[in-house]
Amino acid sequence: MGKYDELTKFKELLDEGIISKADYEKKKEQILAKEDEAPAAHRGGAKIAAGKYDGLYIAAAIALLAYPLLSFIFVLGV
Repeated sequence: MGKYDELTKFKELLDEGIISKADYEKKKEQILAKEDEAPAAHRGGAKIAAGKYDGLYIAAAIALLAYPLLSFIFVLGV
């Protein structure tokens, strides 16, 4: 469960009168102080590159996949 999902859950409890405003504020501070967790797809298994080179990796993958198709079209003269 992500931070914002957790905050929403506690906000609903506050709105329903199940917890007090003070309890909600305390819990909100705790939740927001947590570090962001990795998305579920990245937990465990292989890690993918993240950051400023993401677009470069995607472009390279597309080029590698498209090259055989483009070569075939060129040979056919289409």
